[in-house]
Parts: sequence; C-alpha cells; structure tokens
Amino acid sequence: MHKVSFMKQFLRNKFLYLLAIFYFTAVANAKTSIQKYFSPNQKLFAMVYNTQATGEIMPESIVSIYDSHGKLLKRKSYVSSDREHGFNVAQLKWSADSQFCVWSLTSSGGHSPWHSPTDCYLQKCNMIVSIDAQLNCGLTQAKFKLQSPHIFVSQRLIPNPTGEPNLAKVKLDLTNLKCH
Repeated sequence: MHKVSFMKQFLRNKFLYLLAIFYFTAVANAKTSIQKYFSPNQKLFAMVYNTQATGEIMPESIVSIYDSHGKLLKRKSYVSSDREHGFNVAQLKWSADSQFCVWSLTSSGGHSPWHSPTDCYLQKCNMIVSIDAQLNCGLTQAKFKLQSPHIFVSQRLIPNPTGEPNLAKVKLDLTNLKCH
C-alpha cells in the first residue's frame, strides 16, 4: 500500500513539474515587468506581474497580495491562453485604511474598450471580488478614485435606447462589498 501511495504522489508531482516547465518556458519567451504597491500601513503589499509575449501589443497581468513577511495571501491571474482575451492592470490603489486594494483592468485584445472591469481585495475575508459583479453593472473608467477611508468612485454605463452613451457616477463604500 505504501508503494501505491508513493507512486501516486510521484506521478502527481511529475505532472506538476512538467506543467511548471511548460509554463516557465512560455513565460521565458515573454517580456515581464513587476510593480510593487505597499498598503499605507506597510503590513500588506500587492505585486502586479505583467507578461507580454513577443509581438503582442498589450501585456496581461497577474495580481498577488502578500503580507509584510512575504507570505502569499491571494493571487488572481488575468492571463488568457491565447494572449488576446486577458486583462492588463490599468490602475491599482490601496484604501487609506489599508483594508482594501482596488485595481481596474483593460482588455489585452482591445475587446469592449468601454468596459473597465474592477476588482478588489478585501482583507477582512482574504478574498478578491469583482466590484462590477457586486454592483451588477459595467464600470467604464480605468481611472478611479479612492476617497478616505475607503470610498470608491468611478462611473458606469447606463443603457440608453437612443444609442448615445449615458454615464452615471458610482460611489461605493468598500465595506459594503460581500465576501463570496
């Protein structure tokens, strides 16, 4: 029984090693940049990894949240398999109280240029949530504001039968975001 367990573990690890080699070989052919953003209280930091393969116009991003000791708390990848349907971090900010980290995204392939999905890391539940999904709307500004201590300000598109874009201001207390 011990041999079977050892063999299963070996095969599982072998698969993971091969997957890692494949991933790092693909990434090695890409241009990578890393940006680090510290929370105001310096207890957390976000790292944005941007990867851009040769010939691609827009990079795609991975966002990771770490504690001050370098322990990974949460990670979200916006890298697509075809490198044309992912997202790039346009802006990232921490709230003044260091409880929330917010970032907006732009499409790496230029799809839906009016839409700037926006995500938020909630420290209270160690989760990354979509602000768009929780507001049930599409946010349209890659540039947003964070007012002290944790008020998010942006704009959204309101459907308009005439076809002309109709925009409305969005103001959200980030403590109202739900952990799910």
